[in-house]
Amino acid sequence: MIERPVTFRSKGEDLVGILCLPEQRARTPEVGMVFAQSGSRGRLGNTFHYPYLARRFAEAGIPTLRFDPAGLGDSTGTIPAGDMRDLYGRIGAGLFVEDTLNAIEEFTRHVRPQRLLVFGVCGGAATALLTAPRSPKVDGAILLSLPVLLDGAGSTAVSWLPKSYARDVLVKSYAGKLLSFRAWTRFLTGKSDTRRILEFAVASVRRDRHGGKRSQAPEHHPNPRFNHHTLEAMDALTERGKRVLVLFGQEDGFRHYWESEFHRVYWDHRPNFRRHIEVHYVAGCNHMFTLREWQNKAVELSMAWLEAAEREQSTGKRPGQAEVPVSPGEPMKAETHASQRSGAVR
Repeated sequence: MIERPVTFRSKGEDLVGILCLPEQRARTPEVGMVFAQSGSRGRLGNTFHYPYLARRFAEAGIPTLRFDPAGLGDSTGTIPAGDMRDLYGRIGAGLFVEDTLNAIEEFTRHVRPQRLLVFGVCGGAATALLTAPRSPKVDGAILLSLPVLLDGAGSTAVSWLPKSYARDVLVKSYAGKLLSFRAWTRFLTGKSDTRRILEFAVASVRRDRHGGKRSQAPEHHPNPRFNHHTLEAMDALTERGKRVLVLFGQEDGFRHYWESEFHRVYWDHRPNFRRHIEVHYVAGCNHMFTLREWQNKAVELSMAWLEAAEREQSTGKRPGQAEVPVSPGEPMKAETHASQRSGAVR
């Protein structure tokens, strides 16, 4: 494996990146990958998982570029001081898209893959998704922990809690404390976060806002925090026949938002979504894929998805698969992973 620093210009700033290349390089590799930032972090990722993931892909023959957008890491530029939730909101609306487009141009100056993918985690998944339909060079996207709501300083994490997520939190965080004298003492003396407990309790029994299955998708999403940029980009990408792999940790709260605010509202009314988007849940995994075993599973699922795409391209047919109907949010077996397509889990 070869790692080489590169610099390139974007919006008048000097951006720094790392090319990670397989030891045995093909002149035109089958697949190449550009990493968008990870959340609000640059080329290292939130838990230094980007170098690890890039090296794993290089071992499989896939060259990658990971970089620092303007204002992050070693790149020049500044990001105005302010509430981090506002920064996350700006990222979800496309703050780093232009930098990622320029990273794609830089990558293809060094590597000419037959297929180019964008990759990202959390806010980086949002950046990758918003970038993909804007570049004719991009053939697909791998999105980990994709947020579908926009953050902002005026929003709260509990302002539109999915019922399934609220129940999970209550069971995992509080059910085991019902017989604890210490926990009750904290609760009765006001030392517990009673407001949070109450909000989660109310959300766990609140009537489903979307009212079950719809005969058609709503013209306006009922959640004011829904990120319409995500929907527009997913529409644009799948209408071009590009494939998307979405991965969530089974313990990630963002998975519940995906199910309640995106899948449940739009999946049945977008044939292109069912045809071109594949979703997997990694058992036990958290939001940032912190542990190596979860990162390895992400690489394993990505490689299997790529191999399936190659077979489909060579045969012109998508391989068949057994499906078990399941409602979004319904508890799944504690398997290594579960995949969701056409409203089903495999």
